[in-house]
Amino acid sequence: MFLAIGPRKWQCAWNPNEPQTAGGFKNVRVGENVRSTHNQDGGIVLDILHGQMFRLNFVGSRILELLKQGSEEPQIAEQLAREFGIERSTAEADVREFVETLEKHHLLTVRNGNSLT
Repeated sequence: MFLAIGPRKWQCAWNPNEPQTAGGFKNVRVGENVRSTHNQDGGIVLDILHGQMFRLNFVGSRILELLKQGSEEPQIAEQLAREFGIERSTAEADVREFVETLEKHHLLTVRNGNSLT
């Protein structure tokens, strides 16, 4: 399965019943089953558990890199707003939506307090 994930093309919904941090952001980490490579054009992500491959555009690739480094969603939104000269609210919405898409495809694990769900 080969999917393209890009800004404003993500088909996902924010679920208010899932664990959230302040501002509605989730506390997530990249799954152990995820392998990725990144370049100036974007990235390729492989889910070795489910045998799926995903192509990311540059922004999606940047978000995934920051998640892998341990950044949380608010920090990522701030970084994207600075790097791309966009409104913080736009960056927050895009990050939230992208994280939901990654989670939907089993590429992220949601942290609930001190544990992982």
